[in-house]
Amino acid sequence: MHQSFFGIKQKFITLALVLLLAVSVFVAWFFPMHQESEMSSYLNQKAFVLAQVTAYGTASGMMFDDTVSVKNALEGLKTLPDVQFVLAFNTQGVQMGAINKHNAVPFRDIIQRLCSSDFQGITHLTHETSDVTIVVLPIMLQGAMHGQLALGLTRTFLMQDVRKSRRLGIMVSIAILLCGGLVFFWQTSRLVRPIQTLEAAASKVARGELDIADVPIASPDEIGTLTQVFNQMVGNLRVYIAQIQQQTRELSALNYQLKDNNLDLAAANEEIQRQIEVQTEQAREIELANTELQEKNMALDEAMKELQAAQSQLVQSERMNAAGMLTAGVMHEINNPNAAILSALYETEQTIQKIHEYFFALLDESSKQTKRAQNFAALCADADQTLAVANKAAQRVKNIVANLQNFTKHQRDGMYTVNLPEEIISTVEIFRYQFKAIAVHVEVESDIRMTGNAGELNQVFLNLMVNAAQAGASTIDVRGRKNDDKHTITLEIADNGQGMDEKVKKHIFEAFFSTKGTGNSGLGLSISKQIIERHGASLHVESSIGKGTIFTLTFPRTA
Repeated sequence: MHQSFFGIKQKFITLALVLLLAVSVFVAWFFPMHQESEMSSYLNQKAFVLAQVTAYGTASGMMFDDTVSVKNALEGLKTLPDVQFVLAFNTQGVQMGAINKHNAVPFRDIIQRLCSSDFQGITHLTHETSDVTIVVLPIMLQGAMHGQLALGLTRTFLMQDVRKSRRLGIMVSIAILLCGGLVFFWQTSRLVRPIQTLEAAASKVARGELDIADVPIASPDEIGTLTQVFNQMVGNLRVYIAQIQQQTRELSALNYQLKDNNLDLAAANEEIQRQIEVQTEQAREIELANTELQEKNMALDEAMKELQAAQSQLVQSERMNAAGMLTAGVMHEINNPNAAILSALYETEQTIQKIHEYFFALLDESSKQTKRAQNFAALCADADQTLAVANKAAQRVKNIVANLQNFTKHQRDGMYTVNLPEEIISTVEIFRYQFKAIAVHVEVESDIRMTGNAGELNQVFLNLMVNAAQAGASTIDVRGRKNDDKHTITLEIADNGQGMDEKVKKHIFEAFFSTKGTGNSGLGLSISKQIIERHGASLHVESSIGKGTIFTLTFPRTA
């Protein structure tokens, strides 16, 4: 069986790495960005306060055009390491005092533009570059404006702290990715390894290698239970096949005995012929004896055919029972890890939603519209889509398991009440897994119940539909109804296949008769007819070349 490279282990690891990567990006970029915003706001506030204090100190000197007083008021700012420059202008734009004037040259155009702005109703004007925060505010005294003060604070210390935070965030993100990836890879390997061992053993059993050793139980969990059940089923299968082989050997011995008897009878015939040549008067008695021997030969041939049919039916029945038990057990055990997968997908979806809500709750309205915030939202949406695809696939596994369990749940002996519409629908679902291109239309009355064996009836319905598919049908119609006499139920299975001529129709219910060449047992319709007769029902066929075939089953209403 071809196995995709992107298996369960790779899917788990990929999902974990995506989640870890999302968390790492969140840690590496959001917190430094948030810290930069907070520190920038603090720096702007500091520049404004410092400019206010300086403007107040220079107000009297500006009022009297006292440049010495202005310069003295500005000298105190030289001790502050983050002051890039300070410039004081009177109302005519003449510079009255300055600190680090040469540092203001690259920002001359910005300072002139801010100084030329209208300050009516504005306490200050601020401009940010990558290197300096510039604040320009009016110098006021006794309600009158006497000039303007331009203050520049360097952002070097701010950017150093931001870069340190960003490097720390990246290192933490890498550590999260490495540690989380290694832990998840280790746990996933421990989970997948026993499943791969069990898969290899199942492949050997499928190839007919039943002499394999029991699969070791790796852990006392659901996989360990599944391994134990698999070992038990393989053991039971060995016993069933050994019994069938023993019965085959016994039948072979009986065949050899029958051949010896035929040889003895042939020798007796030769002896009789010699006696006829010698004693012609006893010809009538010899002829009667020869006739009796021929009748015995015919009876032996019929007995041989019946034994062969019984042998084939026994093999078919044992295979169906063994396959039903194996399928029912494996499907039941598959449900447990599949349910865990569905639960994990749901929890992961809820976690991503909470991360999305928490992230945007930390942002103001303007920050929510930034490109990084939108990229984060897109990552969350992509993760939701990936989880939706995985959830859909897990639901499909669940539905297939349910259909197989429903089809095999009746592998038991005896008669009991059967809901005919449910069994037909179950059989059609199993049929569609193999013949997806064939359209099957079901029109069966909803409340039809009868006494029978659901497993045997499902075998009949499936045989008839498979025969239709092998006959080239593209459409199959299944119709069921309660007849007006209130004592019988009619079920029709019609197809548009190639049909049969009258010669083939006469032999289709005979054991070992087949038109499909070698490799076909020719027992399908023979066993189906026997099952129908055991249910007290009848099976009728209508067919012609090029017009398809209709099988009509009439059951007694016993429930």
